[in-house]
Amino acid sequence: MRENEYQTMVRARVQEAIDGGATSFLSILAETDGADPRLVRQILDENGYKDRIPAAPLPPQSLSWDASAFQEALPASDPALGQWWYTSDTLERLARHVFDLRGGRRPFRILCIGSPTMTPLLAGKGSDPADVDLTVVEADADILDMIHDRHPQVRAFAPEEFLARVSTDRFHLCLLDPPWYREEMQSFFACALAHLEIEGYILTSLPPLLTRPNILDERQEYLQIISEMGSSVVFLSRKFLHYVVPRFEEAAFRDVDGFSGKPWRVADLLVCRKSEERDLQAARAGISLTPPLTKQRFCRQAREFRVFLGPGNGQAPQQTTIVPAKLFSSNVSRRAHDNRYPDVWTSEKVGASVEDMDVARYVLSLWSEGLS
Repeated sequence: MRENEYQTMVRARVQEAIDGGATSFLSILAETDGADPRLVRQILDENGYKDRIPAAPLPPQSLSWDASAFQEALPASDPALGQWWYTSDTLERLARHVFDLRGGRRPFRILCIGSPTMTPLLAGKGSDPADVDLTVVEADADILDMIHDRHPQVRAFAPEEFLARVSTDRFHLCLLDPPWYREEMQSFFACALAHLEIEGYILTSLPPLLTRPNILDERQEYLQIISEMGSSVVFLSRKFLHYVVPRFEEAAFRDVDGFSGKPWRVADLLVCRKSEERDLQAARAGISLTPPLTKQRFCRQAREFRVFLGPGNGQAPQQTTIVPAKLFSSNVSRRAHDNRYPDVWTSEKVGASVEDMDVARYVLSLWSEGLS
């Protein structure tokens, strides 16, 4: 294991210990799997924690104005894309991990797939634009517009546009946060690997051990598959990624006593290194970065509320204008509705099938323009 990888892993273990309630240097040290005590002490001192460590998790560093403004302007999440955004402290810690793995690379070529909220933190590092060369792949057109407007130096593409490019670009590091389903996790990883240089890194989320009943088997299978793709695991950091509760999740669970908008969802962070070269064109075969679900988006204020149209032709029976999709509206997992999406859904997780998609499109267009 390389020195920068080792230090990054120790830093993650220190954070896990503090998040777990460790309150002193010795109690933190006991949770770092035998790490060098001097390095642990150095990491604590660098973060301003001397003597006794508070029982609460490390307080988040305040985001830059640009990163905070980006977070505040994000559109209401699309349930079909599984849009959970990182908390502020996760953004800072993840950015630190990314640049810990930089080494002497200049410019540092980074590819983000499914993690657009990292854009201002990665694009803004260093005053010299040559320091970082960032490419973002994002399925949400509203977020792509935000990136183009706020960070014109960043190359941002829709998935189909990115995959159709004939390019020999190779990245030093790929940061992924796919929906936590087998097909997307494997496709995101395969795409990253195809565009990564040898010895480059992939950082990706991994659903925690109790996500669903068969998740342990799925994780083991996933690790086996990505190994066969030509990558090796550098380390796994448990519960490293923390997520903000999107409105659709809060709405889906509003009937659950005690559920609120307080962040609770976490994921493990998996760090891998590309150890074997693969043919770029061959690796692209069969890659689909996102299911073709959301075809159109409508809103008046994107940050507050959005409505989405799917790819169907209208699923409601004739003479029935709207049929509520109750299973879709009462859960955030695809398993709850067998991956069957309604014709129309909202950022508040209200879904319905309609008889005539053209009529729905016309009405929503008028509504978005403030005419209905």
